[in-house]
Amino acid sequence: MTTVLEFHQVSKQFPGPPEFNALTNINFALKPGDFAAITGPSGSGKTTFLNVASGLDHTTSGRIVIAGQEIGPMSETDLCLFRRRHIGFIFQSFNLFPTLTALENVEFTALVRGDSKKTTRERALIELERVGLKDKASNLPHQLSGGQQQRVAIARALAMQPKIVFADEPTANLDSKTARELIQLFQELNSNCGLTFLFSTHDMLIVESVKQIYRMKDGELI
Repeated sequence: MTTVLEFHQVSKQFPGPPEFNALTNINFALKPGDFAAITGPSGSGKTTFLNVASGLDHTTSGRIVIAGQEIGPMSETDLCLFRRRHIGFIFQSFNLFPTLTALENVEFTALVRGDSKKTTRERALIELERVGLKDKASNLPHQLSGGQQQRVAIARALAMQPKIVFADEPTANLDSKTARELIQLFQELNSNCGLTFLFSTHDMLIVESVKQIYRMKDGELI
């Protein structure tokens, strides 16, 4: 596989009045192992870019291909299954279930996907250890710091064994020391595991750490 993500003349409009062009004729590609960031001012289209790239939102026109499969023609059910098998997500708000332990949060999506309980538990423990939180497996989210909660979210994404990880402002709610530690973890996962990352970010710590930088302005990649 030469690419893991492709945009072909992708546009996204939101209805008005007035109609708003969030993305305009975007051509874009990522190769396996890329470590890239989309940056730009607020309202430039970064989050919309990640949403259509991952199939969380639909394009108005153009084609998106992930892991060799075009996602536009997929039904919502097929698209949901496809995301569970090929895509990992990391959000700035962590999105952990407050009543589940760290281990249960990491396991959750893989269990919903239909993976066996034994395999899912083993993989979840491996990923918690990878992010340095195996000793916190039984803790609830409120018993963890913000940085630890984000590490649980990272472990959850890794447990899905994704082709690509989309990270939307993953350090936005963290102090600079914790952000640096997480960025180092992202770099290690990219270097040691060959995991492909695409960030949407304002954080210069991430921008200075990635291998590829793409800037957006007014819905266009510049």
